[in-house]
Amino acid sequence: MIRSRLRRYLRSAWEHFLLYFPLITMSVLALGTYWLVRTTPPSTTATPPRPVRHEVDYFLNDFSVKTFDAAGRVRTEVRGTKALHYADSDWIEVEQIELSRFDEKGQLNTVSAEKGLINENEQAVLTGKVRGVLWQR
Repeated sequence: MIRSRLRRYLRSAWEHFLLYFPLITMSVLALGTYWLVRTTPPSTTATPPRPVRHEVDYFLNDFSVKTFDAAGRVRTEVRGTKALHYADSDWIEVEQIELSRFDEKGQLNTVSAEKGLINENEQAVLTGKVRGVLWQR
């Protein structure tokens, strides 16, 4: 009889331990992490910024990029056979470039060239057999 009570007591204690074990474990880990963060000295050496080199950071082959207005109509389109983006100047060098733009009246303006440089401010420098066409509807 005493043995059976002892077994039940031990079994109940074990079940309670298993019930609270995840909570206890997570609390110990959280306190350990807090202690580690508090006792670790701050970094005294700042990493110097990497110099930006004139290297291609991404490229596109046979591409077309379109921008749209608020109504969802195509506003501009840039097409080309090859584009190289340089991080230091933030310019994109495009081969066989063709720029198309719809103005407010819906007229299509198209400019093409052998090479071109474009940036995010919608500026473009075209070189080599530059040709422009204004289409009227």
